Amino acid sequence: MIKCLPEEVQTSLRSGVAIGSLTQCVEELVLNSIDAKATCVAIRVDLETVKVQAVDNGSGMGKEDLDKVGNRYFTSKCYSVEDLENLKFYGFRGEALASIATMQLNNSCNCS
Repeated sequence: MIKCLPEEVQTSLRSGVAIGSLTQCVEELVLNSIDAKATCVAIRVDLETVKVQAVDNGSGMGKEDLDKVGNRYFTSKCYSVEDLENLKFYGFRGEALASIATMQLNNSCNCS
């Protein structure tokens, strides 16, 4: 389940993650798939529309989490400062998808 990180974890996590390229976006989506225990990952990139789609056979998420995806400091990967000290995941734990969402919004604004 995706939850908002407590304030003390947010403070410890502030790494200024900024996904600024298509390559970084694809990398983060693949890492999220690996974190979800996927054994098969497919990435589709449409260069004309600058859209990226990741499909995998990982654990996925429930419908109740859809509105939380892409919000800064929301994650299913860790919940405490101790979790940050004993990382078992590859992704950025609540910052990268928010950065990708921001990148998408900025690109949409620049293209119109």
